[in-house]
Amino acid sequence: SSPRRLFPVPDDTCSITRLLGVMSVTPLSRPWLEADDLAGLLVQHAVRKGMAVRILSGDRDLMQLVSDPWDVAMLYPATSLLKSPSSIPPSASPSGATSLSAATAAAASEGLAVTTPPPPHRSRLRGSGRAADFPFVELREADVVSALGVAPALVPDYKALTGDASDRLPGVAGIGPKTAVELLASYGNMAGVHCAAAVPASKLSSKRRATLQDALPASQYTLTMARVLGSPGAAALPDGVMSEQHFERLQLRGFDPELVHRAILDLEMQSLARGVHRGGELWTLLRGGREAVITEGCRWST
Repeated sequence: SSPRRLFPVPDDTCSITRLLGVMSVTPLSRPWLEADDLAGLLVQHAVRKGMAVRILSGDRDLMQLVSDPWDVAMLYPATSLLKSPSSIPPSASPSGATSLSAATAAAASEGLAVTTPPPPHRSRLRGSGRAADFPFVELREADVVSALGVAPALVPDYKALTGDASDRLPGVAGIGPKTAVELLASYGNMAGVHCAAAVPASKLSSKRRATLQDALPASQYTLTMARVLGSPGAAALPDGVMSEQHFERLQLRGFDPELVHRAILDLEMQSLARGVHRGGELWTLLRGGREAVITEGCRWST
């Protein structure tokens, strides 16, 4: 008779979770925190330890975590980036964007070392046998500006003006991406925009001021909800929510390649199976071949 499957239940979420368990990759979840907030906390912790961070995600909310000084970049799917409403003319770039080039020029004029962020690039993940395309761009601060028109720290402010239908967050009526970029370029952030809306002598039209004032509660709500934990201006969590022990459990501990190979075949992920054994992509990235870790209380059918 054929051997029993490790993953007999056709539940994608359950199967992937169990596959991570076989690979000794510890899932992290909190019932009252979203994934982007957990990612923000992990980035914050890594930065405190002096680690460089690369965030692999297509979630634009996480762009606010990008930081050149702390070496935090985002690996963003190239196909998704091409669909962005960018093409923002340089004259419309916010102050945060122009300060990047200005700071570089100032440092160069003073004879200081200048670190230029690497340009966007494509990566190819290679398994045994053939190459698999995995195109992404590595977003630094200037790249976030090119994609959205605002610097990373202003991503929540941008969403407070435009809203976000995917997260059901309200914006300001009549304000789209282009107008949001222009307002933030003129007034710095949402606080500056609200101040301008309250001053009759500001350059804003009376209609625009009235619209912004009417939308003040909604835009403030969106601004708060759009901030990812761990980013500037976000709420702080009580001590102990993410302890040092939690982060230690996230360290890669290696896996049994034969067991993982069988599990991947059960899930019909043949392209991944090529990278499980020595020298393969998964072997390299997830430290395969180390002594397998058996979690107490878990049973696998054989």
